Amino acid sequence: MGQVTVSSENGVIQVRDDQELLDFPYQQLSVDTRLQDRTAQAEVRLSSEIIGQLAVNADIADPAGAQTLSGDYQLRDLKLDFLRPMLPDVDELQLTLNGSGSLSGVLSQPVVSGVLSLRDGLVAGRNLPISLEQLQADIRIDGTNAQVDSRWTRASRGRVRCRGWLAGRRWMWICSCAAAPCR
Repeated sequence: MGQVTVSSENGVIQVRDDQELLDFPYQQLSVDTRLQDRTAQAEVRLSSEIIGQLAVNADIADPAGAQTLSGDYQLRDLKLDFLRPMLPDVDELQLTLNGSGSLSGVLSQPVVSGVLSLRDGLVAGRNLPISLEQLQADIRIDGTNAQVDSRWTRASRGRVRCRGWLAGRRWMWICSCAAAPCR
């Protein structure tokens, strides 16, 4: 019945920090929506040498009623460094995500499932109790549940491995340290 497409090439996404305006250039940003009597479809694509790549495909059955959601997403070299200004105690942030998964549930309460991986990350700040260097994590998401298997190096104190489980809103972590006590 209807289609709306918005596409931009070689643009800039701006994020305002308290002290500065940060620019994140992209090569392609597009949103394509198609509306029919009983379904709505949306595709969102972002491609940036600085930010990485993001693709989301979503279908909504009965958009005027139940709004049942189905779809998928893919992240490739998605850099989360742009979040640093929103984390006041973090001086250095280098995080890159890869992964894919599915979308389900209803539009007002989407259910996200999938597998994400983070490699060679860094989270550091003079006000943080520890710095996470060479951070790696494998994250398996299943709706309101998640499993995280992470590893990192603490400056001159050895390697740490933590596994975490999220069930509902409760986290449980088990950590082990090599070469130094976990503190």
